Amino acid sequence: MSEHELAYHASEAGTGPTRSVDLIHEKGRKLHEALIYLVGVYALLYSLINWIIGQKEQAYITACILPSVFLTWLLFKKGYYYYSKLWNGLQINFAVLILALTTGPETYVPAFYIPIIIGTLVTLQGAERATGYALSGLSIALMAFSLVSDIRIFEVSIPTEDSMRFERIANMIGVGVISGLEVIYILWFSNDIQNKLIEQTAKLDDRNTQMVAALYTRDKMMSMLSHDLRSPIASIHAGMELFETGNVDAELQAKLYTQMKSRTGQTLALMDKLLLWSRSQTRTIIYREEPLSIAQIEQFAKSVCYLFASEKLINFTYRLDVPPGSMVKGDRDMIEAIFRNLISNAIKFTKPGGHVTLAAQDKGKTWMFSVSDNGKGMTKEEIEKITGGISFTTSGTDREKGHGLGMQLVQDFIRKHNSSLKIDSVLEQGTTFSFELPKA
Repeated sequence: MSEHELAYHASEAGTGPTRSVDLIHEKGRKLHEALIYLVGVYALLYSLINWIIGQKEQAYITACILPSVFLTWLLFKKGYYYYSKLWNGLQINFAVLILALTTGPETYVPAFYIPIIIGTLVTLQGAERATGYALSGLSIALMAFSLVSDIRIFEVSIPTEDSMRFERIANMIGVGVISGLEVIYILWFSNDIQNKLIEQTAKLDDRNTQMVAALYTRDKMMSMLSHDLRSPIASIHAGMELFETGNVDAELQAKLYTQMKSRTGQTLALMDKLLLWSRSQTRTIIYREEPLSIAQIEQFAKSVCYLFASEKLINFTYRLDVPPGSMVKGDRDMIEAIFRNLISNAIKFTKPGGHVTLAAQDKGKTWMFSVSDNGKGMTKEEIEKITGGISFTTSGTDREKGHGLGMQLVQDFIRKHNSSLKIDSVLEQGTTFSFELPKA
């Protein structure tokens, strides 16, 4: 198989160099297929017309094109597109030459080289372009030769003036129809290619945005890790060295112990988020859908709230009063991670003694869950960064560190449920995060 066939098969298998090149090849291939049928219909039709008007020699010559057209079609169906185009170009060129040298230039037969040149240049694209130029050059040379040559291949009966006029009109109509169909098809398919390329460009822009966000997150994360992992470990190390001196009273020892426990807890939580985030980025976390009762989700959410309740004396309200047995579909571990991070985030940015509300709302085919707080709120720029997948460092109301990894996990996991995170926030009044899960 030639390199041209290999290129076509590679593009059809999805391994071609670029999709835009595949579209150009597809354009040439489809036009070539249309021309095969057009030439076949033309040969059959003109054979009948020539037979009817008494031009039997031309009828025989035109009919001889049909076996050659069949060979062209057979090569095309077998996948030998290049050889099919090459053979089609050669046989049409020489068929028209034979007709022109049989009837003379007075019948306007050489005008058929015009649609031949158009079809050749369009069907032979990419690596085949040189062949297209060569065949077009051959067409121009044969057209010029047929117009000036006095050679007659066959002795044919002298047509009457009416017959000659009919042949001219028929040939010019044929040239106009074929050329017009070629131009219409080229314009139609070019518009189709343009639409596909616009769609491709939009997808590439989306991927580029995601890539920029991922690179920004990576760089930001590395800069955060250099400080946020080293700082608590250094603090713990300093505390242990102080313990070794033996000059620590009971009160200071208790304070150091509490501080070291808090720092190790924060570091452990950060490491857990990093591990989970890295797994989500490498696609090693697999979405496993199962039916879950909203009662189970409520129980888990309440347990998370209970663990954090004593930290800042946060008041929790639960508006999850749904019909008994209400179910949703989703991945249990991901849903728990979503609620854990949203609740933790709400507490972080709520002042001591503040309020956090968990709610569920029936949306017909889905249940919408929300976590609301009356904390510091968010700016429009911060909301855009979160929805754009960009992490950034923030501090909570009690100077808690925020890295943005938790919200990225929430976004990723919600997307795996074919949903999206909605954020409504007013500065100094609070924030509501909401998402939907399908009913089971």
